[in-house]
Amino acid sequence: MAIREENVLLAEIGPEISEISLKRIRFGGFAFDLADEELWRGDERIPLRPRASLVLGLLISRAGRIVSRDDLRAAIWGETIVEWQDGLHQIVRELRKALGDDSRTPSYIETVSRRGYRFCAEIEPDIARPQPRWRSPRVAARDLLFLSGGALGIPALVLLACVAIGVGT
Repeated sequence: MAIREENVLLAEIGPEISEISLKRIRFGGFAFDLADEELWRGDERIPLRPRASLVLGLLISRAGRIVSRDDLRAAIWGETIVEWQDGLHQIVRELRKALGDDSRTPSYIETVSRRGYRFCAEIEPDIARPQPRWRSPRVAARDLLFLSGGALGIPALVLLACVAIGVGT
């Protein structure tokens, strides 16, 4: 997340993520990957330009609330002096096209006249539990010896000793 910090986005989604890893937000038939700022429909990645990904992430992080044009301008262009209104309209058009959305009857991005935009779809966090750490080869070899009930005998002990001193690594 180039311009804003990921923690800001996560904080806006909710405090229930303290012990879990939040990587994707699901809505409709789509998922938005927060870490990589990528839009997915099933297993298909939908290409977006970086600024469009940034806007989508910001809208999703404030789902149901109006995100002002000024907030979007600041997030995208910062203090850079540019003609930003046309650029913002193009970004929103790109997002609507990618989502199959219609500005007259929006399912995802609603225009709030003279104020900004609102992400109007229901979002659902795709919560991934922390994965167990990989076990070291030393533990794996020791477990192999233990699980075999010692039946592997000398070859298993030699393997364990080689792994322990790092032979062959």
